[in-house]
Formats: sequence, C-alpha cells, structure tokens
Amino acid sequence: MSIRHPAVGFGTPSNEFQEWETIPVYFHGFEGLDTSRGAFVDSPEFTCFGRQWTLRIYPGGRTDSDDGVVSVYLRNMSEESIEVEYGFTVKKSDG
Repeated sequence: MSIRHPAVGFGTPSNEFQEWETIPVYFHGFEGLDTSRGAFVDSPEFTCFGRQWTLRIYPGGRTDSDDGVVSVYLRNMSEESIEVEYGFTVKKSDG
C-alpha cells in the first residue's frame, strides 16, 4: 500500500523556481550496503533540466558524521553549473 502526502510549503517561493521535476531513484538492498563512515554508493546518471546528475549516498554517513546518520548528495555531473532546489523522500521497502 502506498500513502501519498501532500507537499508542505514554507515561505514564498522565488519566481526563479517555478518548474519542478520529480525523478525517482531507488537504492534497492539498502540494508546490505556498507555502513562504515565514508563508504558511499553512486546512482547511475540521470537527466533532469538538461543536465546529468547522480545521487551519492553514504549509508553510514560521511567520515565526519555522527552515529546513525545517512548522508545523501545530489551531484551535478555536467560541466555547466545550475542553481536548483531539491529534496529527498525516503520510503519503507514495503511502501
């Protein structure tokens, strides 16, 4: 069963960020990933807003993270820079 909650907005969005895209990226088998601090996994590259991206996930956090932290980074793999607003959604494996 999947439960969808509405987006929560805070403040007034700037006029610069009017277009939104949603790209699902799945890390299957998360429980089997190395949880040592500093160990990471990169997603395959995907395209959004005409640029190439990856997600880098540190299941045990970066080397300077506290215990119990998972770090996720959106990485622009294209040569051109871009300013974006982004967010992440985490789902249980059964939902």
